[in-house]
Amino acid sequence: MASRAFRPPVRAGIYEGQLRLLSTTSSKPEGKPQIETITAAQHTEYLASRRRARPTSPHLSIYQPQITWYSGALMRNCAILITAPVYIFGAAYLVSPLLGWHLDTASLVDWFGGLSASTRLAVKAFFGWPFMFHIIHGSRHLIWDTGAMLTNRQVQVSGWLGLGLSVVATVGLIFL
Repeated sequence: MASRAFRPPVRAGIYEGQLRLLSTTSSKPEGKPQIETITAAQHTEYLASRRRARPTSPHLSIYQPQITWYSGALMRNCAILITAPVYIFGAAYLVSPLLGWHLDTASLVDWFGGLSASTRLAVKAFFGWPFMFHIIHGSRHLIWDTGAMLTNRQVQVSGWLGLGLSVVATVGLIFL
């Protein structure tokens, strides 16, 4: 009866003879398994040898880069580029009275107006493009949430379209 405890249960429609064909070993184990005591160093060496024998994961360089990779990474980086200055300025604005800084609106407008025209355009482009890219690609994600435009081709086209639209919208923002 003890030998039956290790046998897999017989399902309806499968005979005991058929179970033998599904087995991964050709014979039944005989006797009790032998357990050897090893030291911690032997255990560590054994684990290291097993890890060396594992196949390594493929590096990302074997995959063909796609617009979805870049748009996903840009979406996250643009979010950081948009929010980090807001938090930094907010914190500076809160402590400015304590430190004697003049961060009121009038002084900021005077400072920005004192910059050269090319510097103002560069600053607007630097902050405008991530803003527009994030808005346009965020809209793309909202469209995906409805279940629309989810085929590979549509995702690729919307990625390139979003990239182009963000550049055009940034040019429009720069000259406001």
